[in-house]
Amino acid sequence: MRLVQGVFVERSLPQMVLSWSILSLLVSTCADLLVLANADFYNSNDVQLYATPDGCRSNEYFDLFAMKCTVCDDGLHLIPAKDKLSCTCNDQSVATRDHDSVLQRPVCQNVSEFFAQFGAGERIDTVNFCQTVQIGIINTTKSSRTVYQRRRTFPPGTERAVCECDLKANALYIEPDVRQLGPAHNFCIPQSLLRDVQHFPSFSLNRFLHQNRQNVNVYKNIRYLIVFCHVIRSMRHCQQLANLCVLSFYSLDRYSPCAIFYTYQTY
Repeated sequence: MRLVQGVFVERSLPQMVLSWSILSLLVSTCADLLVLANADFYNSNDVQLYATPDGCRSNEYFDLFAMKCTVCDDGLHLIPAKDKLSCTCNDQSVATRDHDSVLQRPVCQNVSEFFAQFGAGERIDTVNFCQTVQIGIINTTKSSRTVYQRRRTFPPGTERAVCECDLKANALYIEPDVRQLGPAHNFCIPQSLLRDVQHFPSFSLNRFLHQNRQNVNVYKNIRYLIVFCHVIRSMRHCQQLANLCVLSFYSLDRYSPCAIFYTYQTY
């Protein structure tokens, strides 16, 4: 077998000679028949077409798990986000969940249906979202649960009562905007989700670099990233954990970002 212009061609004796016209036909036909990867990208033997977010159509986002463009379902009120790496709710809908760990997408509700749930006396004309994102848990069975992110909505004048994070049962995580595109994000996380990671010691690179305040701050939120990446299955937070792995020079110390990232990939 030999490679001709990107196409494998069987040859036997006597050697078969292909004309350029036939070769062109083979190239175009093979390109049309190539099978895109399914969601199980790493265990798939399918041929992978090279793709980037810029190549996705106006109604598609780039699925970083499958490494291909995927349609945002308009029937679910979804459109591609600005960065083309996820779907978001369209302008005619309201996000009742910003991210669902099982569905791996937002849950959107038509605006008219959203307003219809309010009684005549409390009907509101605008949607006010809490700044703090509430992390919620739905236990469907003893071994299965859905973890979701949502920004609660509130009628005017009730923001504090609705949006305040109850620190008796939750932890307030203030996440800085690493891309510096806006203000920090506040997350109200149930203590039950932090139980397994709350005693993780701080990681630092003092074996390689002089430990300073900036070094400590970079790694201080690893325990929260574990929850968002492994439990909530937020791709953005998995990327942050992987980036910290690179910044730590791929250190495999017990509580390093790399050790944590690799360990949780096996779950």
